[in-house]
Parts: sequence; structure tokens; C-alpha cells
Amino acid sequence: MKSKTIFKKIRCPCCFNRLRFKSNQLFCKNNHKFSFKNNIPSLIAENDVEFLNIWEERAKVNSVSVAPVESKKYNLLGSLARRELIKIILPRTSGNSIVEVGCGKGQFLQVLEKINRYDEIWGVDYSYQMLLNNTFKSQKARMDAHNLAFADKSFDISLMITVLMHNRSISNIVKELTRISKKYIILQEGDSTLIPRYFHKKHIFIRDIKYYEKEFSKYGWSLIYNYKRRALPLNFVVKNLTGLTFLISSLSWMVFKKNE
Repeated sequence: MKSKTIFKKIRCPCCFNRLRFKSNQLFCKNNHKFSFKNNIPSLIAENDVEFLNIWEERAKVNSVSVAPVESKKYNLLGSLARRELIKIILPRTSGNSIVEVGCGKGQFLQVLEKINRYDEIWGVDYSYQMLLNNTFKSQKARMDAHNLAFADKSFDISLMITVLMHNRSISNIVKELTRISKKYIILQEGDSTLIPRYFHKKHIFIRDIKYYEKEFSKYGWSLIYNYKRRALPLNFVVKNLTGLTFLISSLSWMVFKKNE
């Protein structure tokens, strides 16, 4: 992606002013400075160094391939989710630009690139290490989902997959998603109506669809489609029935549209 396009989209996360580039750094008129290495702008106000270091260590672990059995299990669920996104969810939206917030390893972005439907694709994650290890060709940016360093209405479509369920409070994330999006917001999250209580974990916050509807309606967005996976192959469920597997297999898709 051309640099002019990058700088047109991004903003300083501290003061929201435009950014300029010089000597591998981005800076604004208030002299807030951010790194720009390997074509990845790192737009996070790094106040909590210890927390950032912990996050990067997690990213290094997640970048290593998992055991063959686990890999086969989650690849099956991941491929199912990607097929649902392409064949069921995206056809209900329209637009030329899309961003995935919390893109992780970039499996969904690679699929978006292959279908050749969008002129502009971005992948955003909190971890620089995760972005660096990704192989997708789209523009990458390191940002905090609670404070996205994009201009208002930067993308036709915003995509977020299993991110909100890892946050105790989602109000700021919802506010930022609605701010940077023009037309549609796509979520995939755990649905409390599908997941028995004893599968819930301390670090995972399961909510129902009505909760998300209420949060997004505050900013003038309406739920226009909800897809709940009907069933997984019985032999897969029986062999792999763990709390995490059941959680992943019980995710629900939601498509929100900006009210006219």
C-alpha cells in the first residue's frame, strides 16, 4: 500500500493529529513519536512498559506451532469459521475497504486477500511481534482496540473476531469500532445462550446477543443479521469436547449496519 494512503488513514493516538514520517519514525505537531519499522506503524502510547513486554511474550508463544493434534482440531474449526465468513456473512455487506481489529496470526486476512473483493485491507493487532510474524500482504498496524489511531469513518467494513470476549469492559472498543466504520461491523463472539455456564472461564466474558445490540445502538448501529452455527460433526464433538473447544464451536456471527 502506498505511503500516502497510510498517512491519510492514521492519526496520533495521543492527540489525534495527523502524522508525518522522518527517519523511521512517525511524529505529530505535538512531537509525539512512534516507530515505523518493516512498514508497520506502531501507534500505541507505551505508558505501561511491563504490560507491553508481557503481551509480546504471549505473542511469541502463540506464534509457535501447536502440537499436531491441537493443530488439526483448531484448524478444522478455523476453516469452518473462515468459510462461514466468506459464504454467509460478507455477502450481506458491501464496500471496498475492510479492517480486522485483533487480527492475530492473520488467517482471516489471508482469505480476504484471496477472494479479491476489496481494494484496501488492513490488519490491526496490539502485538508487534504477532504482526511481524504474519505472512499476509495487507497493510499492518500496531494499535490498541480501546484507542484506534484511525481517522473517523476510515473503512466501509470493520471485522473483529473473538476479541470482545477477552475484555471485561467493551464500551471503549465498541465506541472506537463505530467511529472508524462507515457501513458495517462484523463480530464473531461467544453467545451465552449457546454455552453452558460451566464452560465459562475467568478470563473469558460471555455475553448474549441483546447485550451487543444495546451497546452498538448507543452509537446509531443496528443488528441486521445473526448467524448461529447449527451443529458440528458429531464425531468431532465427542472426541474433542473440552471447555475451550466447546466455546470455539459455539461462536455466533453478528452483522451491524449504520443507521441512515
